[in-house]
Amino acid sequence: MCGFAGILNFSGLPQPISERAQILNDMAACLARRGPDDEQFHDDGVLALGFRRLAIVDLDGGQQPIWNEDRQILGVVNGEIYNHHDLRSKLENTHTFSSQSDSEVVLHLYEDHGTDMFNEINGMFGMAIWDAPQQRLVLARDRLGIKPLYYTVSNGTVIFGSELKALLAHPDCPREINWEEVRSQNGVHHPVTPSYVSGIHHLPAGHMIVFEPDKAPRLSRYWSINDHFSDWREAPRHPQQFYIDRYGELFDDSVRKRLMSDVPLGIFLSGGIDSALVTAAAATQVTGLHCFTVAEETTMKTGDLEQAHKVADLLGCPLHPVRFDGTTLLDEIQFNLPYLEYMVWFMDSPRFDIEWFFKHELHRYAKTHVPDIKVMLIGQGADEFAGGYSNSYAKPKQDWAQYLGEVARPYWLEFSQRENSVVGTKSFNSSYQRARTLRSEYQHIMYMNLYSLQFHNLWHEDRTSSSHGVESRVPFLDHRLIELLASVPPAYHESLFWDKQIVREQLKRLIPDYPVDWPKIPFTGVPGNTSIYQLYIAMLKLSIRDFEDKYLGTSSQVIRTQDVKRLYQQSISGSPGADRSALQLIHIMCVAIFAKMCARKEKGHLPPSIPATSPLIEI
Repeated sequence: MCGFAGILNFSGLPQPISERAQILNDMAACLARRGPDDEQFHDDGVLALGFRRLAIVDLDGGQQPIWNEDRQILGVVNGEIYNHHDLRSKLENTHTFSSQSDSEVVLHLYEDHGTDMFNEINGMFGMAIWDAPQQRLVLARDRLGIKPLYYTVSNGTVIFGSELKALLAHPDCPREINWEEVRSQNGVHHPVTPSYVSGIHHLPAGHMIVFEPDKAPRLSRYWSINDHFSDWREAPRHPQQFYIDRYGELFDDSVRKRLMSDVPLGIFLSGGIDSALVTAAAATQVTGLHCFTVAEETTMKTGDLEQAHKVADLLGCPLHPVRFDGTTLLDEIQFNLPYLEYMVWFMDSPRFDIEWFFKHELHRYAKTHVPDIKVMLIGQGADEFAGGYSNSYAKPKQDWAQYLGEVARPYWLEFSQRENSVVGTKSFNSSYQRARTLRSEYQHIMYMNLYSLQFHNLWHEDRTSSSHGVESRVPFLDHRLIELLASVPPAYHESLFWDKQIVREQLKRLIPDYPVDWPKIPFTGVPGNTSIYQLYIAMLKLSIRDFEDKYLGTSSQVIRTQDVKRLYQQSISGSPGADRSALQLIHIMCVAIFAKMCARKEKGHLPPSIPATSPLIEI
């Protein structure tokens, strides 16, 4: 995992080269946390690139930007190409390689296949390919949107990069907040991945955009889950067991591929089904993997912490249960307004979620206590396409029919309405009905979840890990697994997806002693648990006064003083709804911080200072 930033102008980059070098240095400096091991630059007068590297594969020879053998094609890749060994063996017959880097195969694939190359890649990536003879820039993002990539066009100049903050370091970058995107940020079901800044685009998953002289930019989709849905009107072509067995084969291979590394790896082991499966599959390939888990009131109450201990002991993996003890945690990390400002900075977002905070601190602990770890395997993405939300500890359902009626249909209806407003379809009813004829009810949910992953889960997994120079890998989101799940005939949806049965079947094979009926437990949203609400209140008490002094009563104020004071009083009142008021106020504070962050033009957009190491302890 790395980070890159670039500037392109076919008429010639406007600034003098020394000024351009400073701008590019500022942009790259914003990516230093996700690429702490190396820094390289390129500037040919038309394209300028800065690259920050996290060295994971080919530690000595994997510097980027990287050229092909005749220095005609230049590329940068943030992410991993998991099947690069297989691709290399095919390409070596006709191409000369200069390194063992997985990223180098991208250049030769482009030479052979052009922009059809993405069908050959198994990986997670945001990439930029510069075809010098054709004066063509290709920006592309992986199928599921695991790695981010932003771009904008300002006064004929294309500005792009791995994170929003890198673009904002360019003096010509747009800075006006997109208030429509900010207002619609609640929930996770959105048909687009926002940037929250007007004129800046977050390249959608499975898309590429091509820039060429004297042509309009060409945005196109190279992969769609729609292409893999089975026809709900046709009879199944395979028995049900075929899908269970094939899922197991692909899952094992996905984990094996994501163990590709020349540096140590770790695992986030919550104790739940998903992380337990990843740990079990990885333990068949690598011994002694360090596992990390959150020890908080929620995980102790639900039994996940106990399960994490059992799984780690069974597999012979050292477990680090890290104490997250409410307000004591805030004292330990010295939480204050600068910390909240830092969170907004590293998340590239005006949103707030307690899971992001916990994940950030867990990564910080792991990096502090096992400094050599640069890769963390996580169980993210197991739910979205396999029925993971059909039944849970927090909101149990009686059966598949109840889930479809009470959850799936309302979510899909809301999502369709939002999608309709974004794409501008004149008749919502006609577009909704047309979609219903093309996909079954659960296929609608799979389609919707492809977007919710980009908007919420994968967004925070990338940022919370990269802020510590760690790369998160998600075995459940190998595109082959997603395509298989999409192809499951609707006749099997209830039997394979109710309560995530197709995933649970793998438990019997990999961890026979694990309870196959263990419920899906939300990370923090457990009924009756007040520890999270108390954490919100404590955060507000530690930051509200400084926030009022810095963000209220100024010419750049974007929120009303009376709203802040009213919500704060409601938050500390202890009355019904106080928890919602506290979370709403934190969101409002993050919006104000984000707006000021975007408006700034100070050098480098470097973050507020927080302690580099974690004071947390294990229990």
